[in-house]
Order: sequence, then C-alpha cells, then structure tokens
Amino acid sequence: MSQRSQFIMLPDLVRGVPVMPVTATFAQNGSCTIQLEHGSYVVGKMVNQEYHITARVRVGSAEFVMGECEKAPVPFVTWQRNCKNDGDGLPNFFWGHYRSDRSSCIEDFCERAGNEYKKQMERQRCVPHERNLGEHKAER
Repeated sequence: MSQRSQFIMLPDLVRGVPVMPVTATFAQNGSCTIQLEHGSYVVGKMVNQEYHITARVRVGSAEFVMGECEKAPVPFVTWQRNCKNDGDGLPNFFWGHYRSDRSSCIEDFCERAGNEYKKQMERQRCVPHERNLGEHKAER
C-alpha cells in the first residue's frame, strides 16, 4: 500500500491473522456471493499530522495505523487509538512510533497489533475464571 491508495482496508484479527469481514450468501443453484461488510473499508484518504494513513487494523476497541509523509524527517509512523474514547469526534491517535524505513514500520505495526491481540485473548481467558470464583463464593 502507498499513501496514494484509494482504499484503506480495515481487517480484524482472528487468531492473530488479518481477516476481511464478509457476508456469504448461498443460492439454491449452489453459487455463492461474497460481499465485504459495511465498515470493512474506507474510501478516500485519511491524514493525521500530514502523514497519509496507509494501513489500519482494529483489535477490539484498539486501532493501529501506519502512516507515511515523504517530506517529514522521519517519514514512517505507527500510532494507536482507542476507538471507544473518540466518540463522534476525529480519531485521536497517540503513542507514535516513528521510523526511517518502511520495513521496520511494517514490523512495528504488526507487532503492536499482535501484542494487543495477545493481551485481549489473555483477558478473555481470565474473565470466565473470575466468574466461576464469584459463583463458587456465592454458593457457600
């Protein structure tokens, strides 16, 4: 992807692998129609601090983006944002990791999203255990 891309894909992560959300419709003749779900792509350009957003991925309520700015001294960046906190306002990106080359920026982008996915999976594993403890205490 480059800063001149017309479409920005917004894949979700399933087991750490980006997947595009689709709806499949099966016809009686056996054919299948697949459509991208609403919100799985953005038409147009998104810019933050003069960096053109070239990639986005959402993991739960966290979103990670990668941007490029040819005229910046450090032309590549990844940012995080908390979608819950933005409300109806503009996206509020924070914790910028600035890079001088695209490949290390891509690595950082993937690492940040992967780490968030691992954190959320760990939280999900803990929640049922905590519920069971609460139920056990209530039975006594």
